Amino acid sequence: METPINPNAYSDPHREMSGDLIQYLQALYHEKKKILLICAIFFITSAVYLAFIPNSYETEVQILVEQLGDVEKFAPQTGSSNFKGEDDYYGTQVAIITGKKISSRVKNELGVSSGSYVLTARRLRGTRIISVSVKSKDAKLAARVAN
Repeated sequence: METPINPNAYSDPHREMSGDLIQYLQALYHEKKKILLICAIFFITSAVYLAFIPNSYETEVQILVEQLGDVEKFAPQTGSSNFKGEDDYYGTQVAIITGKKISSRVKNELGVSSGSYVLTARRLRGTRIISVSVKSKDAKLAARVAN
């Protein structure tokens, strides 16, 4: 004798997924007060934290530096032209810009201490341009020091 097919013996995976989703949404609905409280605490904490972060401004200027006195030398094997001692020259210029003499000159001309700003300089690779950036909590001071 054949056994009859029981329609409840086989489960439909889509039916189970939709049932799980409904249970998940119901659990979220019942815990909505806790979820809203956690979100509110996170939002308020973030707002207070961001309110107390000091503003920081950065100004950047680029200076074209010409090397005087040296004749340009052609390198036939690379097909490019390079100045003799180019890396040393531009490295020296960066050191001069970030050195104590410039800091004391800024202090004398603008009347600000070197602790109220951060001055950095770097050569843009493969160019004769030196990029000077100044960071400060005062936007006008950063612009004045960079200039």
